[in-house]
Amino acid sequence: MVVESVHILPISIALQFTAAFLALRLVRTASGGVAWAFIAFALFLMGIRRSISFDKMLDNGVHGAASNAELVALLISTVLVVGVFMIKPLFTATQRTQQKLEDSEKEFQNLFENAAAGIARTRLDDGSLIIANERLAQMMGYDNVAEFISEYVYSEHYVDPGDRERVVAHAKANPGESIEVSFTKKDGAVIALSISATVDTLSNQIDFVAIDITNQKLTEQALISSEARLSRILKIAP
Repeated sequence: MVVESVHILPISIALQFTAAFLALRLVRTASGGVAWAFIAFALFLMGIRRSISFDKMLDNGVHGAASNAELVALLISTVLVVGVFMIKPLFTATQRTQQKLEDSEKEFQNLFENAAAGIARTRLDDGSLIIANERLAQMMGYDNVAEFISEYVYSEHYVDPGDRERVVAHAKANPGESIEVSFTKKDGAVIALSISATVDTLSNQIDFVAIDITNQKLTEQALISSEARLSRILKIAP
């Protein structure tokens, strides 16, 4: 069976315009919308060029068996349609994954900013802050998180300077396990914290969660003092 050009060209033209339409739909769906707009425009021009050739063939009354070039052009048009059609689900899946990632990041950011505990990341080498949440800034006597991050250096605020090495060593040996340590706040007041930290030596970072246990420690000290006074009274009582 001989396939004539008059049958091949309309199919090829229809396929090229279909591919252009599908590519145009990807402008809004996929990233790189401008690139897909150019691709759609190029496919559209290819369809126009084929339409002009078809129109001339009809005007000249030229009929006959389709040439190998026309058959190859039909094959290319078919592959273009199938390729553009099949690539959309890939972009759709990528978009869904990206949306899930963005939602997860927003959820984490919300938890980070509204957590009841202080959360921060500091540099391992000097103790300067990289990020911190509002709760931690408030605990350390700051009203502004940005000011807290730019001014406060944890390594300079240990009540006992030797505690820094102890905290780092504890975090390396027992990631996430709490340890109690005292710091000075912005106004110089002492705050007792229960810190759970992890150390990333490759990134030169320490991530930690801090809970203010100052009142608890004061209560414990008051109880110890009360018990000591009671013990002295009992010893001197007749």
